[in-house]
Amino acid sequence: MKVALLYNLNRGQSEHETEFDLPITINALTNALSKEHEVIPIECIRDFSCWITRLVLEKPDIAFNVAEGFVGTAREALYPAICEQLDIMYTGPGPTELLICHNKALTKRFLTGSDVPLLWSRLLNFPEELDFLRVEKVSFPLIVKLNSEGSSLGLDDHCIVHSWNDLTRQVEKVWNKYKAGILIEQYVEGIDLSTTFIEGMGVYGPVQYTYPHGSIYDYRLKSIDNYLVGVINPKDVKPEKIREILELTQSIVCQLGMKGYGRADFRLDTNTNQLYLLEMNAQICFHPDGAFVLGVINNSKYTYDDIVLNIVRYAAENSERINNSGMRQV
Repeated sequence: MKVALLYNLNRGQSEHETEFDLPITINALTNALSKEHEVIPIECIRDFSCWITRLVLEKPDIAFNVAEGFVGTAREALYPAICEQLDIMYTGPGPTELLICHNKALTKRFLTGSDVPLLWSRLLNFPEELDFLRVEKVSFPLIVKLNSEGSSLGLDDHCIVHSWNDLTRQVEKVWNKYKAGILIEQYVEGIDLSTTFIEGMGVYGPVQYTYPHGSIYDYRLKSIDNYLVGVINPKDVKPEKIREILELTQSIVCQLGMKGYGRADFRLDTNTNQLYLLEMNAQICFHPDGAFVLGVINNSKYTYDDIVLNIVRYAAENSERINNSGMRQV
């Protein structure tokens, strides 16, 4: 098949590019796809008319979509939506899943009342809304994070707060820089675990992030000091807890109606041995040494190429198409 690889390239020119894929990832995807397909790499630059025109002219059989977008809370959902309007099959989650999962508060709202354990949290659309929290019995410590960003944007040395003064100061700092929704969430000491879901293959993991300093996987560790971060199979997590996290991941996938693939991030409270979902990632990174890939490779016989080619194969066999009458058909 002819496969259009849709991506945004991280050239390291700004913080905004942190979400974009590095050349090593695009090269790895291209090499894997080339084993069975003709690959057409298409960088989705800000000149939308340019890359959309090329996408139309190339007439691919399917698009392998890893594009992140530039601005707005719905930026990730744009690319599969465009593919749908052009009647082009694509890999990965659809616009609805991407829209929901890119919004941490909305994801939690969908899962509230289910079997998925969630930490207490509140969404602030403006810093002034902090006043409404003062009437609640808020327990510190808390963590202040952006509601609709990935790659730990907004997480720094001061994001864990222990008082109202610290909370007010951090919320104002994050708001002044990003002018975007802020999620305030209960903070627990523990370890970060991640699981991988791939439609047609199953749920794999978990893997654990390891880092030499601090207690969270913050922005500096995800960008400047990423070489210090390890992704390993957890050594001190008991088999029953591993089964629990895999079952929870499958439950989340079903409740959110996830298609294609996804990565679930959990916090394991080391004091109580309680798992908590932090977020479900619908648009993930295919870096060969990333958590999504290693979650599979470390726990199965599959290789990187197997993962990528299986994703294309499953999408081609099962993707919904839109016929001329506007009705969806398999």
